[in-house]
Amino acid sequence: MNHRDFRKSSYFPELDGLRGLCVLLVITVHLYAHKEYWAWLSGSHGVSVFFVLSGFLITTLALREEERDGRISLNGFFLRRAFRLFPLYYITLGVYVVYLLLLAQGNAEQRETFSKALIWYSLYFQEIPFFHLLVIGQRDLPFFHVWSLGIEEKFYLVWPLLAFGSWRWRTHQRLCWTLGVCLLLTIALPLALPFARQMVRYLISYQAILAGCALAMLMHRSDTFERVKRWGCVWPWVVVHFLSAWSGDCLETLYAPSCCLALVAFLTRGSSLLSAGPFVQLGKLSYGVYLVHLLAMAAVYRLFPFGAWHPVTSVVAFFLVVGLSLAMAWPLHVIIEQPLIRLGRRLTTPAPTLVPSGRIVVDRSIEAPVCCPENTYSLASSK
Repeated sequence: MNHRDFRKSSYFPELDGLRGLCVLLVITVHLYAHKEYWAWLSGSHGVSVFFVLSGFLITTLALREEERDGRISLNGFFLRRAFRLFPLYYITLGVYVVYLLLLAQGNAEQRETFSKALIWYSLYFQEIPFFHLLVIGQRDLPFFHVWSLGIEEKFYLVWPLLAFGSWRWRTHQRLCWTLGVCLLLTIALPLALPFARQMVRYLISYQAILAGCALAMLMHRSDTFERVKRWGCVWPWVVVHFLSAWSGDCLETLYAPSCCLALVAFLTRGSSLLSAGPFVQLGKLSYGVYLVHLLAMAAVYRLFPFGAWHPVTSVVAFFLVVGLSLAMAWPLHVIIEQPLIRLGRRLTTPAPTLVPSGRIVVDRSIEAPVCCPENTYSLASSK
């Protein structure tokens, strides 16, 4: 794919396929009853790829909107984000409230920690109870996996204002600052690990998002696109991904840059694996699957007591969890997620007006959203 084709493309099936692969990785890392069988897959890095993808997709679509309309509609952006993320999230949170607090299921520690975290979950500050209760406090915290949504939401609030507000006409400075901060985090965070381990883990999440933002800026311009294209390679990402299972934190800050190299390869050369139907369809359901997979896992463990764990029962449990997660996510996707995404787009689409010549035009002074067909990415794309 050359730069002209890249700029014309509004949908990249490989990225949906990559989402599908990553949500499977996340499920493996949460199979705690037999995590020793899955550790080699480094499943926790599935979330890191989600971060890179979010930065890349949001920035790519924002750059295209800015170039087309002279600015991006921040009101439209925030409204589409709300319609994209909030409905499924709060429905799933409500299920946890009913299960743990109203029906008094789970153990006493789970009910206690969930009660403490509920206010933060409700206000979309999920990362706060995750780090304080689970990571630092080592408590059993239900619904902990939504911490990544809290990280991304802060990015969605700040990045458009900063990059397309304060730096609106300073494209070179915008790129230099993003690359500079990303490089600084890559170099400085390993040095800070012995002194502030938990803060480093928090900042690494934003390093991954910023890496995706920087890649979007580099690929948006024709001069830097060709240079970046030559660096596209999947193998550094594969090597770093699997080595990180045994290297601890040593390779953490290299993960996002290596993932960016793989993204370049997927976008410019394609991937028959990631563009295959099953991965693409799973990617489209990945947000719902991500939200409900721990509920599915609890149901599988309760309904199918496997007894002593070994590799065979571990694989069976994995596929049961994936299947049940899909069965739960699909109706949510069809009945709630997609209709509300379309509603958000309609609400932010500028109304057509009739000019004296009789032609119908779109008044972009009211709103300047990116409004893509159903099978394309828009600024509403996410997990």
